[in-house]
Amino acid sequence: SESSLQALNKEIGAQSDISMDRFRSNMVMHANPDISINLSFVEDWFEQIQVGTLKLRIMGPTFRCVIPSVDQNTGAAGFRRNVTEAEPLKTLKRVRSGGVRYGLTGFLPVRMGGSKGFAPLFGVYVGVDSENADAIVRVNDPIRVLSYR
Repeated sequence: SESSLQALNKEIGAQSDISMDRFRSNMVMHANPDISINLSFVEDWFEQIQVGTLKLRIMGPTFRCVIPSVDQNTGAAGFRRNVTEAEPLKTLKRVRSGGVRYGLTGFLPVRMGGSKGFAPLFGVYVGVDSENADAIVRVNDPIRVLSYR
């Protein structure tokens, strides 16, 4: 969600301007501007949502690889300079660390080149949970939370 991205940029620091395109999202939730509470990472608690006429089930958190450290405008890959310092991964690992190890190397023992740390989390995976195969989702469709975890 945009609220989660704002919280991430705030956690990284004053000079941070990580954009949502780094996370390759299919949908981004925008909070109602009239709501004054902090909605950062509220999507973690959703179980089922409806966007337009389409019902979606939250499948689980999105475990992030190194790609969000690539600046989509310049192609500069932060992970090539120093993977342990690459943002936004460095901050996500500190504040949003998941319970699985990174990508394919997560399946290897560390002594064989496997990842040492846990993959950071940002966003959620969703799956279609609607019987309406003709459902249409449009930009700016409202999102209704049907159930929480």
